[in-house]
Amino acid sequence: MIFFPFVFEDEILYSAMARYHWISGNINPRASMLDMFGSPNVCSTVLFPANLKAFCERLPLTHKLMPDEIIDNHTFLPYYELSVPYERIIKIKNIMTHERGTSIYMSLGIAASGIKKGGLLKYCPICAHADSMKYGESYWHRSHQAEGVVACYKHECFLIESSVKLNQRHKFEMITLNNYIKSLGTINKDERKCSAKELFLAQQSHDLLNMKSRVFGLESIRKYYIDKLQELDIVTTAGRVRWMDLISRFTYFYGKEFLLRIDSYIAPGIEDTWLHKLLRFPRVTCHPLRHILVLGFLKENVFSLAASLTHGKQKNVRNQYKKIIKPTNTSAQLKPKLLRIDWEKRDKAIASKIALIAEEIKNTGPRLIRVTKTEIGRQLRMQSLLVRAIHKLPLTSKALNESVESLEQFQIRRIRRTVKRLIERQPIVLPWEVKRAAGLRKAFELKYDELIKEEIQKQVKQSEI
Repeated sequence: MIFFPFVFEDEILYSAMARYHWISGNINPRASMLDMFGSPNVCSTVLFPANLKAFCERLPLTHKLMPDEIIDNHTFLPYYELSVPYERIIKIKNIMTHERGTSIYMSLGIAASGIKKGGLLKYCPICAHADSMKYGESYWHRSHQAEGVVACYKHECFLIESSVKLNQRHKFEMITLNNYIKSLGTINKDERKCSAKELFLAQQSHDLLNMKSRVFGLESIRKYYIDKLQELDIVTTAGRVRWMDLISRFTYFYGKEFLLRIDSYIAPGIEDTWLHKLLRFPRVTCHPLRHILVLGFLKENVFSLAASLTHGKQKNVRNQYKKIIKPTNTSAQLKPKLLRIDWEKRDKAIASKIALIAEEIKNTGPRLIRVTKTEIGRQLRMQSLLVRAIHKLPLTSKALNESVESLEQFQIRRIRRTVKRLIERQPIVLPWEVKRAAGLRKAFELKYDELIKEEIQKQVKQSEI
């Protein structure tokens, strides 16, 4: 080739190839394939192009693109590096560099993941306009093509689905985004506001594609998830997952409709779901989209995952180094400085939050929750710390003891709240109605009989003022 267009940031290679086809004036895509790959019969997929060594060898001298750079920056393989064993990633890179690429989807486990492959290329109308103003032409962005992603991470607007097919193995077309938009005449932009969940998927997919360090080991990732779930009291100290609790809270967090749309809803009672496999069998490939969902549920993201696992890996390397390399002069060896936790400072910081969290527990949501040390720890995401290190946190311990509710205090709060809600709905409230609505056990009915009558009279008077 005597020329090839500059490949833009976040552009898929297919997009640059389509622009080459348009600029070259070739009518038949096979002629452009002959120019780029040395064969008219190459059928390179849109997201996972192959024969990249042959492609790079035919680039003009002004281009310094290499197969590894193309794979990392202009294909979709980086998206899967988090969830596929490292050995398999190396194998797929070799296929994309030297072979036809017929087995890539199977090697990635995409077909078995249960996530439906996106059928069409997507684009952001604001990105398209901005690119056209900046570069003189628009292009297909890589970050817009991830499964489940319907929003642009940058402009927080809905993406538009084109009619250009992602699966072009048998009939390869080369359509630039510029020409596609021109063929439409006008763009009907979706003016709806994207939800926080949709924007989270878009941002995390973009970050995963562009993160430099993605290979951490599936077992390390599984342990990271288990540790975080343990902080939420969804995993016991013995490592047993409370599946019913996890699945109900996971579904409540995202919503059934949202999970159904991205093929990730887990029906109650099923014990062999993608989530079970992710947390039990790390060797089983799980779609990156589902890793992102788990991270979102844990209030984490791909960068916090990477930071945690990279720090752990560096620590292990240092430990191994100490075991292997012996100092030549032990007498001159200085003791390493230990990073000490300022427990007094941490104690003050945690203690200052206890009363506020206790009030939030009392006043948040339709479901009445008793204020306990466990619940406060869960809300603070410090459950294990408040158990194993409470002896180092005297102010926190005192604040906890002052804020937690006894069973009797909780029952009284339940009665008062029930009386208030019944009076808001009906003019006359009888004690037996309060007992039934509050769900009081028979053992407590007689104990709180006088309190219920007094509370009814008190709140009736307040409502009449």
